[in-house]
Amino acid sequence: MHPIITIIILEGMSDTDLLTLYDALWRALIQSDIGSADRRNILASMENIENVLHRRQTWWPSPGR
Repeated sequence: MHPIITIIILEGMSDTDLLTLYDALWRALIQSDIGSADRRNILASMENIENVLHRRQTWWPSPGR
């Protein structure tokens, strides 16, 4: 199971590392079961990454995300 990655931890990471982690979580999300606790944790972590990147104003999502 994927733990929720907190904003405090994410704020210490570079933009490149955040985007790499986001992509890894995206792949894990695709493989997760709908409604599972793991899927909820992945989605929460992805939302936290988006929040950190938005605060830095460096979030440029690719089409389809």
